[in-house]
Amino acid sequence: MDIEKIIINGDITVTTKSIPEAYLDPEEVESVSFRLTDGSMAQFDITDRGEGWIRFDSRQCLGKSAWNKNGSTEGDILESDLQKYLDKDMYALIPTWLAKMIMETKRKNENGEGYNTYLFAPDASEVFGPDEDWYEARYKRLPYYEKAYNRMKVDLKDEDQPVDWWTASAGSGGATAAVLVYTNGMSSDNYASSVSGVPVCFRINAADLGGLRREALNFGGTVRRVQEVKL
Repeated sequence: MDIEKIIINGDITVTTKSIPEAYLDPEEVESVSFRLTDGSMAQFDITDRGEGWIRFDSRQCLGKSAWNKNGSTEGDILESDLQKYLDKDMYALIPTWLAKMIMETKRKNENGEGYNTYLFAPDASEVFGPDEDWYEARYKRLPYYEKAYNRMKVDLKDEDQPVDWWTASAGSGGATAAVLVYTNGMSSDNYASSVSGVPVCFRINAADLGGLRREALNFGGTVRRVQEVKL
């Protein structure tokens, strides 16, 4: 994306006049884009904020994996091939400057137990809200995912190609299915052994946001902020 950069009071902001229509959200989600270690340009949207931290979710699926190659969801996300793929293959794509900023995040798994990780996939409850008949409701729905647009992700290598993608949630109807997001943003489930897209989420310390923006720009990326700017 080619986004015009404007410096205001020593800070970095941007206009959206040159953002491709495919990336425009009605409320213009704040985002950064930067090159991964394989040279691909990835966009990450700010999806949540808390006391001292900011969460980013990838706009694209950065890779593809089975939820669990053995077809079982026993052991939940912690023992899944999806989480192993995030920890190894996806982490290898994160540039060094960003890896230094990513916080270890405690996530919930089966029976509310917690596990620590640096990269994670969205939980189904964060994407679609609680649905105890389908999956375990571990979190509240993120307002970001209330818009179908934000639930529709594309392939990192071919942004004209929508892809279905895995959530971190196992389906509650059996031990062989996990919750999937279709290309139209609707929810479904699929066999855990199936291969689907993998989005990447991480958190940083809120104090590092300015540094993240600067590093993204320094390495050929872009920054999009949502604020009122008088020009």
